Amino acid sequence: MTALSRFLLRAAAAIAGRDRADWLEAMAAETAAADEDSTKWAAGCLWAAIKDRVARDWWVFPTVVLLPFVAFVWKSLVFFSTASLLTRQEIPAWFAVACWIFSPFPIALLFMRWRNGTPAYLVIAMSFVVVESIPLLMFWEMGVPPSAWFGPNVHSYQADPDIAFSMQAGMGLDFLVWFAAAWLGSAWRRGRAHRA
Repeated sequence: MTALSRFLLRAAAAIAGRDRADWLEAMAAETAAADEDSTKWAAGCLWAAIKDRVARDWWVFPTVVLLPFVAFVWKSLVFFSTASLLTRQEIPAWFAVACWIFSPFPIALLFMRWRNGTPAYLVIAMSFVVVESIPLLMFWEMGVPPSAWFGPNVHSYQADPDIAFSMQAGMGLDFLVWFAAAWLGSAWRRGRAHRA
């Protein structure tokens, strides 16, 4: 078996996942027996693993579009409603900031209660990147380049002079909220599966 064949089989194993371990062992044996055609056989295994994974995880593709859209709309609703209350001084600044920071929490939690595993975490990661990028791209369209958001005097979640985070810290907090909620939703789902 060639080095390229082994690489292709490892890629097939990573894509197929643990559910297809027996099939992959059989394909590795077939690839080893193929001698000169081992690379062609391993490439076929990789293609079969991709098709199988797409068939099993078809939901990933529409969700990669839908989840960021829902999260962005939800975060916008939370932001504008709390900002309105804040400007009328009906809520304290710390409460508005807490709402902004934790706004993606219910979306990620509920999503991971619905879906679980590596593909679901990938959807969460892509959703985080898309949702965080939308405001930067919108302002870039208005003439403010994304690099301008990471200067020393730019703050994220600035509700008053006493509550200000750098953009890096703000994005880091958002990242923690997304993945803490995803982990809790996943644990909740696993807990229910064990009890059932």
